[in-house]
Amino acid sequence: MYRNAGGTGPQVVINSQLYANLEYRRATDTFHQWQDARCVYGLHFASKEEAIIFGTGMDKALVTVNNAGAAPQLERPCVV
Repeated sequence: MYRNAGGTGPQVVINSQLYANLEYRRATDTFHQWQDARCVYGLHFASKEEAIIFGTGMDKALVTVNNAGAAPQLERPCVV
């Protein structure tokens, strides 16, 4: 299972499970978004370069998840 989790210091500001057939979208060069059954997640990047690095990592993780088959989506509260 892959998760997209991050934050500032000890505070988690995003925590999202990556699952098969998740729709990941680059809305603009510096804003990317995806959603699960409970939340819509969006990240704004300070630069196109940061967005490219993050997007490439998401693409690789989603290929791995999709090739492994469908994993059940876990119920959990959104952390935003």
